[in-house]
Amino acid sequence: MEVNKQQHEGMIEEIGESIGYVNEYASQRLTYFKLKAVERGALAGSALITLFLISLLGLFVLGFAGITLGLYLGQYLDSYTLGFLSVTGVFLLLLLFVVIFRRQLITNPLVASLIQLLQ
Repeated sequence: MEVNKQQHEGMIEEIGESIGYVNEYASQRLTYFKLKAVERGALAGSALITLFLISLLGLFVLGFAGITLGLYLGQYLDSYTLGFLSVTGVFLLLLLFVVIFRRQLITNPLVASLIQLLQ
């Protein structure tokens, strides 16, 4: 009987140890997934901020280039109205091009980069 009791206590002790290891493993995995989620969120956030800043700076460059081209064409055509109207026409053609090809130019590359970033 004494041997059975010792074996029983040894098994209970081993089961307790195993449960402790399982709990520690689960805790480690939870911590890993939390850190992975934070990393992905930080990468996505920084990518969005970078995209926003580049877009904003590009908008400034495009605006000043449009003003410069409008003034230049206005001087060349002897009419600032025609110069700025010409620049507006170029911008409208550019806008039409982007709207027509938005899936190939914007949507597909953006989705692909976000999927790659979040994997």
